[in-house]
Amino acid sequence: MASSRSLTSPKKTNSTAKILYLLLALITLSIYTNAQDPINPIKQCILLLFSAWLLPKIWYKSKIKYTFNIFNYKVNLFRILFVFLFFQLISALISSDITTGILGDHQRRNGFLTYFSLSIILIYTTLNFNENLFASFGKFIIAISLILGLYGLLQSMGKDFVDWNNPYNNLILTVGNPNFASSLLAILGILLTSIALDKSFRNLYRATSTMIVILFICLMVVSNSIQGLVVYGVGVSSLLGFYLYKKYGINYLLITYAAILLVFIGLAIFGTLQKGPFKFFLYKESVSIRGFYWRAAIEMFKANPIFGVGTDQYGTFFRLYRESEYPLRYGFEITSSNAHNVYLQFLATGGILVGVSYIVLIALIFKCSVQNLKSSRSDESPNMIYAGIFFAWIGYVIQGIISIDNISLGIWGWFLGGALLSRSLQKVEPNNLPKKSELSFLLSSLFVFLTFIFSTFIFRSEIDMQNQMRISNIEDTPENRKYFVSATNKVYLNPIAPTFYKRIVSERLFDGSEQILALERINELIEKNSFICENYYSRITINQNLGNVAAVIKDQEKLLELDPWGAGNMYNLGLNYMKIGNFEKMEQIKSRILNFASQSEIGYMARNTLVKP
Repeated sequence: MASSRSLTSPKKTNSTAKILYLLLALITLSIYTNAQDPINPIKQCILLLFSAWLLPKIWYKSKIKYTFNIFNYKVNLFRILFVFLFFQLISALISSDITTGILGDHQRRNGFLTYFSLSIILIYTTLNFNENLFASFGKFIIAISLILGLYGLLQSMGKDFVDWNNPYNNLILTVGNPNFASSLLAILGILLTSIALDKSFRNLYRATSTMIVILFICLMVVSNSIQGLVVYGVGVSSLLGFYLYKKYGINYLLITYAAILLVFIGLAIFGTLQKGPFKFFLYKESVSIRGFYWRAAIEMFKANPIFGVGTDQYGTFFRLYRESEYPLRYGFEITSSNAHNVYLQFLATGGILVGVSYIVLIALIFKCSVQNLKSSRSDESPNMIYAGIFFAWIGYVIQGIISIDNISLGIWGWFLGGALLSRSLQKVEPNNLPKKSELSFLLSSLFVFLTFIFSTFIFRSEIDMQNQMRISNIEDTPENRKYFVSATNKVYLNPIAPTFYKRIVSERLFDGSEQILALERINELIEKNSFICENYYSRITINQNLGNVAAVIKDQEKLLELDPWGAGNMYNLGLNYMKIGNFEKMEQIKSRILNFASQSEIGYMARNTLVKP
């Protein structure tokens, strides 16, 4: 590899390592059990605080030309990220739910601020990560993997010290569900395998890495998530192929290995499609259901190609764009909040420029990494670690094709991407290196303070929501009712509380005999965002209990537009038409149900009950 000059001086190596490793460890391991969502908000707040601190530290180097050659074109990293973030922000601001666009859906927190922060982490890593950190990075990976492995072992044995409200398999680690857990284990497993193959590490570290990998494989099997095994299999098989190539060159051994690998990859692909000998191991219904999510995302993009439906607002519009077969197969009230494909998610929610700029970023990292691997010598000590970083990043990219982005995984993907780009950016003339601004520390402190204030509102909504849940069943007395209303106010009046939380506390107001206030708040939510089906369903329930049939019918008719395959709503609307004597519209609704759901239970009910007397 050509000699290079690092942008990070040796004196800054330790501080750089501490910042990056602390960030990775905190986001990976942190949970907060007193929050309504104990996983995502704490991780998002940590990410925001770190990015606020690092922003001035990369801004003073803004004169550096972040230009890379890709497919004979000069590509600027800053410009790619600017397009990606700018159009995400525009999509969020012009969307029907600005709060969700900025902070993200309450289940994932993948809004504009999350990707703005991840972009800062990528740039900071690109500027400061270097080969001097490879040894300490390997030790860090072993340490954090050991912690996760032992915790995963406790979970698999049913000895978890956290009382999760978990509808999934026990193995969720600190990331929320088994699919995310297995993917994280796979990415770390690939890094551990590269350490085990790297002779520059002491035998103790290499042996420890091997044992942790074995534990990770067992945990991935226990998780019952194919996702992690596929990611690890592809990543490690590619890493081993690279190892053979660098050690022996192109020979019969490598050709044989590549041929066997291609056969297994082919069989694996057929297996996921419910064909071939691997179908019993690799095919799951969750693979089939992703097709519905992907096609809905494509329809969203086709209808909104420039700005998408709104940053991270796939769930708001899923009912509108889903195929009729989906509710027939999985239930009329079942929905999805994500495309389960990162690339389609960006296209559907952010539009063409967000999606394409992200794909260009992936292509840039891939091209630079391959070029660096090709130019490296087989006897280079950092060679296997860099290869491990590359194939672990490839694992992140692959899981993004079949899964949801997640802060716990995203921080690893964007950090690894920056680490890969760092090698290509280390060829800089000394006189091009700008001096550090004296204001950097003061600006970092100011940004952290402002971000901390902002983060308190995020946490406040989570804690208040959890507290409100705990008192929802208190005795109905005048004093308790005032306290109950006050508790719901804390959530509803929080300017950045998720719309979902505001709807839930409004429904609880109705359950707590505060019908008028509940209706007023649901009306406000619908006025602010007229596309969320769940808000209409809540108002329908309230008006039904209040006897407002005309208002119920009006909302049910609106839902025909927003949820065109919602047979349950159609049937109830047909009943209401029958109740008021509008038999012509009742027959129209009945015909609409039978046109696509005649074999369903609701179709049977419509056929037998929506009958003119």
